[in-house]
Amino acid sequence: MKKLLDWNKYLDTAAQVVSEGIVMLKNENNALPLDINEEIALFGRIQFSYYKSGTGSGGMVNVSKVVGIPEGLSDCGVKINKELSEAYEKWLENNENIYDFGEGWGSEPWSQKEMPLDDSLVKSVASQCRKAVVVIGRTAGEEQENRVEAGSFLLTDTEKEMLSKVRSSFEKMIVLLNVGNLIDIEYIENLKPDSLLYVWQGGMTGGTGTAAVLTGKVSPSGKLPDTVAYSISNYPSDPYFGDRDRNFYTEDIYVGYRYFETFAKEKVRYPFGFGLSYTSFRIKAHTLTQLAGESTCAVLKISVKNIGDYNGKEVVQVYLEAPQGKLGKASRVLCGYEKTNELAPGEEQELEIKVDLRDFASYDDSGVTGHRFCRILEAGDYNFYVGSDVRSAKCVWNKKLSEDIVVEQLTQAVAPVREFDRMKAEADGDGYRIAFEKVPLSEIDEDKRRLDAIPAEIPQTGDKGIKLCDVVSGKNTMTEFIAQLSDYDLSCIIRGEGMGSPRVTAGTASAFGGVSDNLVAFGIPAGCCSDGPSGMRMDCGAKAFSIPIGTLIASTFNKSLVTELFSLLGLEMTANNVDCLLAPGMNIHRHPLNGRNFEYFSEDPYLTGTMATAELDGLHSAGVTGTIKHFCGNNQETNRHFLESVVSERALREIYLRGFEMAVRNGKAQTVMTTYGIVNGLWTAASFDLNTVILREEWGFTGYTMTDWWANINQRGTWADKTNFASMARAQNDVYMVCADGGNHNDNTLEALENGTLTRAELQRNAMNILNFIIGTNAMKRLMGEDTAAEIINRSEENSGTGAETKHYEIDGALTLSADNVEDFDSICTDKGMEYCFALDAKKLGRYSVTVEASSTQSELAQIPMTLFTMGTAAAGFTWNGTGGKPVAITKEINLFSAFTAIRLYFAQSGLKLHSIKFELTGELDKEKYSFTDNS
Repeated sequence: MKKLLDWNKYLDTAAQVVSEGIVMLKNENNALPLDINEEIALFGRIQFSYYKSGTGSGGMVNVSKVVGIPEGLSDCGVKINKELSEAYEKWLENNENIYDFGEGWGSEPWSQKEMPLDDSLVKSVASQCRKAVVVIGRTAGEEQENRVEAGSFLLTDTEKEMLSKVRSSFEKMIVLLNVGNLIDIEYIENLKPDSLLYVWQGGMTGGTGTAAVLTGKVSPSGKLPDTVAYSISNYPSDPYFGDRDRNFYTEDIYVGYRYFETFAKEKVRYPFGFGLSYTSFRIKAHTLTQLAGESTCAVLKISVKNIGDYNGKEVVQVYLEAPQGKLGKASRVLCGYEKTNELAPGEEQELEIKVDLRDFASYDDSGVTGHRFCRILEAGDYNFYVGSDVRSAKCVWNKKLSEDIVVEQLTQAVAPVREFDRMKAEADGDGYRIAFEKVPLSEIDEDKRRLDAIPAEIPQTGDKGIKLCDVVSGKNTMTEFIAQLSDYDLSCIIRGEGMGSPRVTAGTASAFGGVSDNLVAFGIPAGCCSDGPSGMRMDCGAKAFSIPIGTLIASTFNKSLVTELFSLLGLEMTANNVDCLLAPGMNIHRHPLNGRNFEYFSEDPYLTGTMATAELDGLHSAGVTGTIKHFCGNNQETNRHFLESVVSERALREIYLRGFEMAVRNGKAQTVMTTYGIVNGLWTAASFDLNTVILREEWGFTGYTMTDWWANINQRGTWADKTNFASMARAQNDVYMVCADGGNHNDNTLEALENGTLTRAELQRNAMNILNFIIGTNAMKRLMGEDTAAEIINRSEENSGTGAETKHYEIDGALTLSADNVEDFDSICTDKGMEYCFALDAKKLGRYSVTVEASSTQSELAQIPMTLFTMGTAAAGFTWNGTGGKPVAITKEINLFSAFTAIRLYFAQSGLKLHSIKFELTGELDKEKYSFTDNS
């Protein structure tokens, strides 16, 4: 039966996720919900440029329409003050105030210029409206952090002035934070707004979901996935975050609320798990059943009753307090949660939450308990707390262990090689004080460990006519198939090809598997990967669905709803022949300024792991999968390609690896992406302990692993080398992402085979991992003649672009596009908001000059901007005045680092006529040194 994706259901589900992920921090004086019969004043320029996501690969979903907050409110019947809206619209018509995309990768500003408010305008609008809604917006993302400066973590002077004028002029003020990360709210709090909400970044239906909450159609039920402290300096990682070379994870396991609830409750403005509703609930723990034969496992039965006046949902959270023992523990650890159905006033629901203490055992990396390299439950009292957030949760049950329980014997892996001290809790009266201890260092002979794990080589047979489909049908074994692969074939199969490889869906991130003519001849299909956590990124101009960001998704605390959303995303992937979404992002919110926090879920590993599992369950139900990333320790963007994370083995296993482990064990993750950076002396792309010992031997992972795009690789004691595929393959990091040509790359694989530093058996093992994954993909099924198509219904024409008609132009150092060689070039529509897309197949990579010749009949004072995007990133801005109808050429420089580069021209104002677009190589990229040779 053909799979159907109902676009209307997709829209509704995504909007519901937005509504359930919005976190209401304050609501006083009946400010919310809004009365749709009462006109409101809507302030803030970002209302017209809603941030659907952050920047970089995790947010670059190409959509034709984003429902912003004004449209969402209007659709709900709310009347928005026209005088104020028209003032904003007129101000935005000035080219000095248009949206600033920045130029280059990771260069978009964190915020957009705010409109100064004239006192007379504010007074006039205040005479017409009692309530004002103020929207504050922020972005951040790949290659850039938030910073403690105005326009990023802090408010700008113009924003402060706006908020102050609104507060003094309006009876009630509601503040909405359209952000991907936490921002400083002290100034806002001091103004005493009536309502304050983190509405986050909600994808293309963000305004719809936000309006549903503001109007009371949906009662807010989102909960904070992070602790909101009074000051950025209050976070325990703050002294150790931001260094360009090395981050020492001195705070160790005391991340987020684990630190604050143990050591510094007074520094918390809003606790982890906090979030208000329009109604109120009574949470009551009734019984706890200890499962027979399982001394550490119990089921808590908890009733939730709506005792307020609105329909609503509540999240019940269970926290564990373990005995301090010899290791030292955080005083609270989230160990379970469930969200209720929507309860009417007076309605009650009983929930069951199962908790197994073994899942929250501590790791002894020092041997202080007498059980080194074990996951252990130390003897003592284990107290369970139940409530609606970490601070309000009350103790409801106690489990006493009379002796230590060794849960799992492991082996030292990925331990630090640099000395540093870590934080530890010590008893201090009724509480705990901060102490420090030396971190245990690695004692492992990594080379011996790797050599001992090399499998037996499969004797090569040459081509026996066995195709991969013969393995699928059971006619031949995978071993027999791999025996046919030559050394050259084995060197090719560990390469991904892209970005925008013509072997797969246009504009996606990579092809893998069948990336050479030889491999294709063996019947290996090319699988397709696409970014990312916010939906499919297709740089060729194809439209896709932009879903809410990871932080908002985590704020829902609703696993079943998240699974439903990702089952729909999985169907969209199927319709676009995408096998693997490069998501979920799973790194921990170690510090609020990390630019990529929006892609990730939370400061808590359990919430992270359960959310990732929910997403994977949804994708798997549609026959596709996701790639859990970035494995591991990707908690800072500054100098991320060379930054070393120095972290104890205990903190890795309990905090930074825990969510990944849950995604593998519970979510059945099939693909993993390592990071750009270094963890304890090794780039993760070449860490055998990480990719083999922990991931495969301990967790039982059977899928395939990939590097991040153009990642660095090394071996212990050497510097980074992007061509050192041998070290990657030895680590069992299976695929290098990405190469311009899967059949021809300047890596060292064959050389390493010849000199014996890499064995054929290791490459065959990589091939086995990759092919065992591929045989389960839709790409394989299509090759075997199965109909895997999914049909999209109820999708509007404006959202239906597939990118199939994207034109590719070969460029070997120079190319000119004009009416002379491009059909319909003269008819390119350059009206405001329109785009023109094409793709380049570059034979020479490097720096190019781009000369665009255009004319305009508008006045000399007119300003007509156009932005050129490469692979979804704003790379160059062009602005023409009126030219009297005569062609005027403007030249800028861009970089082409990928052999297949999607180009998109975005026209911000009407009135331009294109005459030609000329590309010329000015500095060729040296692929071995990754530097430029000047061609000027």
